[in-house]
Amino acid sequence: GVEAEQHQTFINGLFKSWAEIDPKGMLDYLDALPQDDARQKRRVEAMGQFAKVDFDAAWAYFQNLPNSMLFSVSANYLLNQAREYRPERVLQIIQEAKFKNTVSSDNICRNIFNSLGKSDPSRAQSLASNLPVGKLKTSALISLVYTIYGNKNTVDARAWLNSLPMDSSV
Repeated sequence: GVEAEQHQTFINGLFKSWAEIDPKGMLDYLDALPQDDARQKRRVEAMGQFAKVDFDAAWAYFQNLPNSMLFSVSANYLLNQAREYRPERVLQIIQEAKFKNTVSSDNICRNIFNSLGKSDPSRAQSLASNLPVGKLKTSALISLVYTIYGNKNTVDARAWLNSLPMDSSV
């Protein structure tokens, strides 16, 4: 209910402030917690806030996590959080070969282009058209057609797709 939301807002604010002031201290604290579900939940919450302060440092921390299942869950959470404010960086990461089986690339890609297509369609179109040929580009283009043009404006959607350099993704 309302109390749980207020508590979560407080915790997120606490971790965000801590990440801004002393990220190393925050990470040391999280690493010292007992190995249980509460620690993992707090770590993910804290890192989500830390990523807003310094995405690259948060990402580097996650890459060093020993448990691959924890890494997978945390990486997906972190990348989905960052898609709003670092879409280019997130796309770069999900295209790296070593993360292809770790993160939900298609889902993250769709989320990026659904959000960006609503907030900044021109930027989204440019970003999608510059992706390398492949599954992610196809996913981005499909997301943008639905987000920007919907089912009603097929003429404009087709015109935009036809304006792109032809490759197997288009």
